Amino acid sequence: MHEHAYDALKPRWATHEDIQSRDYVIARRLGFPLPLFRVLQDEVVRDLDPDVYGIGWWEPYDLGITRRILLSDHLVIAVPAVVQNLIEAHIHLVEFQHWKAEHQKVHRYAIWFAPARFFGVVPMRGPRRESLRPHDELPDLTEELHMVGFFRAIGSLLDCLAQVVIIVAGLEVAVRKAGWGDLSRHLEPANLARRPNGADAVRLLDPLGKVDASGPAGWLAWSLDMRNMLVHRPRRMTFSVARRERGTGPADVVLHLPRDPGASEVEVMRDSGGPHGAVLGEDAETTMNAIFASSASLARALGPELVAVWNRRRSNLGWVEQPRSQWPSTVREASTGYEGATGQPPDFTGMSGAVLAERNARRYDAAALWDHQRVRWAGFD
Repeated sequence: MHEHAYDALKPRWATHEDIQSRDYVIARRLGFPLPLFRVLQDEVVRDLDPDVYGIGWWEPYDLGITRRILLSDHLVIAVPAVVQNLIEAHIHLVEFQHWKAEHQKVHRYAIWFAPARFFGVVPMRGPRRESLRPHDELPDLTEELHMVGFFRAIGSLLDCLAQVVIIVAGLEVAVRKAGWGDLSRHLEPANLARRPNGADAVRLLDPLGKVDASGPAGWLAWSLDMRNMLVHRPRRMTFSVARRERGTGPADVVLHLPRDPGASEVEVMRDSGGPHGAVLGEDAETTMNAIFASSASLARALGPELVAVWNRRRSNLGWVEQPRSQWPSTVREASTGYEGATGQPPDFTGMSGAVLAERNARRYDAAALWDHQRVRWAGFD
């Protein structure tokens, strides 16, 4: 499977495919097209205005130039980040499947079922460490590495998607470090009633309804808990079940993911009656395939609505205000002061130019980032 997973990418660029739209082309060829995100990206980039800076039709709103530039540019990069992270999740999933198979090759004969039974349990021997080298653990480690990478990418996709929804709908949520949890909390009826800006727009988008329609109950919250556990917290114990088809002989090792990754391991083991209740019933690959499909489905469902709301807002400026609270402070956070391992500045000697995508050149124009423009920042409000 791994050998042919990327066959669709091998043919040359077609005449209608734009290399500057690389990620959208790759997503389409790999089977999860998101064309409306390309449409939204193009709409947002076209709305950048180098004369007033940032999104041009936001000028009447009480943002100020600095906040308008920062918020506009954040939207410009958040839209393609959804597609980028979906591609990365797909690559991690393919690599996970490959290294899972390699792991099986190594450990298939390292775990051996014995013929006897004790209290209804078939004992097994292994792994037989005397027949394995530490090097033989690399497939297992690499399998887990791609599992972690998969959930990191899925979590990033969902958080970037939430930021796009927040900005496009005009919700009163600070967006720079927002995630899907912030969006969900804001959409609770009591919270939305207190800060109603963008309520009509977000009802049209219906992000929570689309989550429910994209997969089984709880899939998105579980995915974010899994990402948070893997990235921010100590790793939970891995439960791998050794199975054999019949009789005695070699075993297949099947990884099961935790049922409640947001809880501590002690709590789960205490309340679920042991390992059988602490993990999902299916193997990890089945779970990851389903999470990928649900994430792609959610993004695909939101794409047309995001474009429609954006266009409606542009044609009816009084429908939704762009709130200042999306970017509360225009004061840059203090630098960490890190200058790299060597502390040496970059050496651009001999470099006469750089390749810049057309949309990034427009970003620079609308953010006053060219050499002759940056002095204007001193006068921005």
